[in-house]
Amino acid sequence: MATPSSVSSTDKLTAFYYDALDFVERNRTLVIGIAAAIVLGIAGIFFWGQYKSGQEGTAAEDLRKVMPLYQAGTFDKAIAGDSTGVVGLKKIADQYSGTPSGNMAAVYLGNSYFQKNEIDNALKAFKSVSSSSDLISAAALAGEAACYEQKKDFKSAANAYRSAAGRISNAALAPVYLTDAARNFELAGDKDEAVKQLEKLKKDYPQASQARTADQSIVRLKS
Repeated sequence: MATPSSVSSTDKLTAFYYDALDFVERNRTLVIGIAAAIVLGIAGIFFWGQYKSGQEGTAAEDLRKVMPLYQAGTFDKAIAGDSTGVVGLKKIADQYSGTPSGNMAAVYLGNSYFQKNEIDNALKAFKSVSSSSDLISAAALAGEAACYEQKKDFKSAANAYRSAAGRISNAALAPVYLTDAARNFELAGDKDEAVKQLEKLKKDYPQASQARTADQSIVRLKS
């Protein structure tokens, strides 16, 4: 049996990941947390470990310093920075647009605006993300979807959730996105497309908890 000192950083990260997933599932009212809190917690660790020099190094350090404000829920300060010299998410996202940390800052910025119910600003921030990372791109798309859902633009929300699911093959996140896509397609009046998302969920992720209730939803949608 592995001792605490022999557990790899990957194993520790995996344990944190599933603890975070469990927390999110218990707090579904934090809609945007599904994407940003989980995905960026992992992606952030990766990128902060990989980029240590030049412009990206500065951006990563600024992002590290502002995260306590974000995690504390002081979103105004997280967005704009504070009097101690901490650079805000908006400046990081704007100044380092297109870099890994700039893209992460943009998603955290979108989430901050979302929590303040500034949905249009949140949507703008999510749309500014341009990343080669599937994880970050999926987080941004899920953020867009959550904004559209809040605006009751269910068709756009459904399409964005479907796109988010298509960017990743993660067995923990993709089923959530597919379920959310199905819900929004139904709300948009497109039951056939809702069924397609649930059938894809069953086929691609049969072990997911969402797959266990998909059959009931499919029967209801087809009735």
